[in-house]
Amino acid sequence: FPTQQTYNPSGIVPEDLLKLNLGSRKLLKSGFVYIWSPKHLIHKILKVFEKMDFFYVENAISVRQSVDNKIRGENCQVFRQSKETLLILRRGKKKKTGKLEWERVEIRHQRTSDVHFNHIRNNEAGVESEPHAYVHNMVETMLPHGR
Repeated sequence: FPTQQTYNPSGIVPEDLLKLNLGSRKLLKSGFVYIWSPKHLIHKILKVFEKMDFFYVENAISVRQSVDNKIRGENCQVFRQSKETLLILRRGKKKKTGKLEWERVEIRHQRTSDVHFNHIRNNEAGVESEPHAYVHNMVETMLPHGR
């Protein structure tokens, strides 16, 4: 019986993210990385980013919903997958004690929900998802002086 952990239609594995070279502090001294992940790859993605000194701070969920308000699931090995998880990771440094140390970054806290219903439409070319304006707004609110 195949498990969800073996299902990967894109062929990309989390270890491929190491090729981005985000571990170089010359490229990114401090800040955040936002990355979408299917639930069965969350743990592996977090482990890969820890190797580059990025650590989990928060997540948000986007639920796929059709215009007639039905939850839309895509075929998967075990359960139908009906959501995407946006992982929010922050550049940090792990001390010998295990405690994380952060560079100072101006962050505005917000009252945005961590779940968003993303309406999906069918068109002649196939499935179309509305842009994640919700997420863009969340990031811009959280990091008003981001560059």
